[in-house]
Amino acid sequence: MYDKYVFAKYLAYKAGDVLKRYFLSSNIEAREKKDKTIVTVADKTSERLIREEIEKTYPEHSILGEEEGMRKGDKWTWIIDPLDGTNNFFRGIPYFNVSVGLKHKDEYVIGVVYNPITNQMFSACKGMGAYLNDKELVCKREEKEKLFITYCSSKREDVVEKVANVFKNLRPKVDDFRKLGSSALEICYVAWGKVDVYLGYDIKPWDFAAAVVIAKEAGCNVKEGMPLIVSKPDMYKRIEEWIN
Repeated sequence: MYDKYVFAKYLAYKAGDVLKRYFLSSNIEAREKKDKTIVTVADKTSERLIREEIEKTYPEHSILGEEEGMRKGDKWTWIIDPLDGTNNFFRGIPYFNVSVGLKHKDEYVIGVVYNPITNQMFSACKGMGAYLNDKELVCKREEKEKLFITYCSSKREDVVEKVANVFKNLRPKVDDFRKLGSSALEICYVAWGKVDVYLGYDIKPWDFAAAVVIAKEAGCNVKEGMPLIVSKPDMYKRIEEWIN
């Protein structure tokens, strides 16, 4: 599986260079999709590059991408977000990434999340630990009275209302509750120790597939579902009680 891990990092670097070139250029155009999110030519170009590389190297594998959907193959599935954080990207905010995950049957086993502007690559392969560039990530146990929480959600009205209720109930108990605009990076920031808890409401597989591998390998608590919860060790029970 190590060869696939190296390949995933190669894909992220190569697609990241595409995003960086577009980001540093001017007049980036965007259009709104049916789900009211936006897409740019950078999203499309990045995904096409990644798909072509996978099809050439692992033609038998399945591919699931945000922009072009599913191409069915065997028990290995590449799950890609060619540009996670498109709103930030479009507005010139350097907080976005390319995300490359690999699933074997029903288990996420490889994850790479790369911000080409800060040159930060978070990566992990099952059983091999998690890394930020070449430095190992270990999500340390930490006792804190108030937590720094980030979140992401879809724009569905019922989901927005649910998140508003969570915010209302959690705000007096936490240090801060923020939406930064990139699920994958926010999850990786929990693994890095910069964020205490991440909550994801009605998010898609490409938003978290790569990042949860990194979080798990770093030693974070991860609970998939609605919401997706990623937390520093020993904080999960407390945040679940607060949400309930």
